[in-house]
Amino acid sequence: MRFTSPRWNISDDPDAGWKAVDWSVHTHQATVRGRRISYADIGSGPATVLVHGQGGSWQWWLRVLPTVSAHRRVIAVDLPGFGDSDPIARGDVFTEHVATIIGLLDHLGLADATIAGHSMGGLVALQVACDHPDRVAGLMLIDAGGANISARRLALIVTGLRAFSLIFAIPWVPRVVARARYLRSALMALALHDPGTLSTSLAMEILPRMAAPGFPTRCGDRGEPGDPPRGHLPLTDPLGRPRPDPPGVHRSCVGVQDSRCAFCAAGKRGSLRDGGGR
Repeated sequence: MRFTSPRWNISDDPDAGWKAVDWSVHTHQATVRGRRISYADIGSGPATVLVHGQGGSWQWWLRVLPTVSAHRRVIAVDLPGFGDSDPIARGDVFTEHVATIIGLLDHLGLADATIAGHSMGGLVALQVACDHPDRVAGLMLIDAGGANISARRLALIVTGLRAFSLIFAIPWVPRVVARARYLRSALMALALHDPGTLSTSLAMEILPRMAAPGFPTRCGDRGEPGDPPRGHLPLTDPLGRPRPDPPGVHRSCVGVQDSRCAFCAAGKRGSLRDGGGR
């Protein structure tokens, strides 16, 4: 694999870029809605907020941060209950995630930002765009959830996530898994397209942080079969086939149940990669 960046001379080693950065300079904490929220902030220019998926943390973006931050300001956040952010003690978890993104924008004095979400973070990003279109300059969904699934498949996914959470709650397990190539490849096979690309150094950054209170909390949250974010139509049918565009829907933006989506009405454009994110 060859990896290049205009800011750092990087080749062959995909981890060389983030290893060259003193992340203590770029990691911060903010108080948002009464909770401590951890985030990384690097680069300058138009802002992009990166929202991780289930069991993730801002470190999941380490390999892309050096390249993207060469062109714009990048803020990678730990959602409440994940990474080093405080958990949610009460209230609707999904709603609090959305409010945290808006609260962080307020804390940083940003009128708007491009919101990029992976997997579960894609659902959060999608709802931010739906509820607060004036704060979203652009939207990117990366293997985001939201497709209709059967009750049986949902039960299997939730059971698997809960089992994974129980195993990773054992203090020594995440670091042992991170160091053992074949073990981490086996355990991450359902979460990663190519588990073999997860190096030991990157695994040591992200796997121990998966043992976070938000992980079991999120298992089964919004867990009704085929229950996407409020007001949005899944882009695929239950068999995974693309749905035709209903009248008034902009697939290049985000599919919705009717043409009254404020995000579309504001003339915003989005980038969408539909996939099987958790």
